[in-house]
Amino acid sequence: MGDWSYMRNNKHALLKSRHLKSFSMLSIVLGALVFFALSLHAAAGPLPPLTIDSKGKILERLVVQKGDTLWKIATRYKVSIDALNQYNDLKDAQVYIDQVLLIPLAAGTVSQTSDKNGSITELIRKGDTHRNKKEFSKAVECYTAALEADPRHFDALFGAGFSKLKLGEADEAIRFFVEAVRVEPYNARPHYNLGLVFVSLNNKNAAFEQYRILKALNGDMATRLLMYVDGLK
Repeated sequence: MGDWSYMRNNKHALLKSRHLKSFSMLSIVLGALVFFALSLHAAAGPLPPLTIDSKGKILERLVVQKGDTLWKIATRYKVSIDALNQYNDLKDAQVYIDQVLLIPLAAGTVSQTSDKNGSITELIRKGDTHRNKKEFSKAVECYTAALEADPRHFDALFGAGFSKLKLGEADEAIRFFVEAVRVEPYNARPHYNLGLVFVSLNNKNAAFEQYRILKALNGDMATRLLMYVDGLK
């Protein structure tokens, strides 16, 4: 009887040990998978703000905010509701908070702001001078002053974005470069520098998307950017 009890208890102990080992191995595997998934997410980063379709049309990704309507978005971006329906396969006129929409960007338009006394031009000239001297904080001051007078001035937006990039202020650099793209979607310079910002953030997905856009705009810039993108893990 004692031998039987010993064998039964020993069997239970062995089964328990095996279950614990199996559970431990499963935990290790699951932990590794979670770590791998998180690593991929960190490398990919958020959705790229810009993309390009098969016909070479540059599109901006817009996350719908509270208060947005299809009509307001169409008015803000100067696109038709039909175009928004076409690119987003919308079934009705309703949009929802956090919904991601593709916005076709129109070819650049010249700013309508008057600069009769040359004050905007002078501010940008000063900003460029500071930028060339690597005085990036002073350059930003000049560019932002110019943008107060003309929020759609491409050179001021680009200069501010470039200076913010050099100052290591990635989020602000992205904001200025994306705004520059809205003004001149098919100008390669903001796309190239946006790619560099995403490289600095180790966001390979977004950086590669800028490379795809540059391939259609400027092959040399695309090749240069790809060298940086390929260096990311």
